Amino acid sequence: MKNFHKNLNIAFIGGLLGAVAMTMLGPKIIALLVTPPVSFGVNCEPATVYSMQKLIVGQIIGLVLGVILTFFIRYKLFGGKKNTDAKTA
Repeated sequence: MKNFHKNLNIAFIGGLLGAVAMTMLGPKIIALLVTPPVSFGVNCEPATVYSMQKLIVGQIIGLVLGVILTFFIRYKLFGGKKNTDAKTA
């Protein structure tokens, strides 16, 4: 069971690093896809940059609240139990 928890922690850290990396790289990738190669009457780049900034703020807030809520629930539900099996052996 310890290996499961260790692997789960590694997966959580990897997911967290991936979310941070995509938060940093996402706007640049979107800007590459949305920026027109030539200038014409309609330019949606400023609206896209603004939207991506708001998306990043939302992702960061959600990430922090999710981590805090997950740890709170884990310690409330599973943190108070004492291991009595080790004492009887």
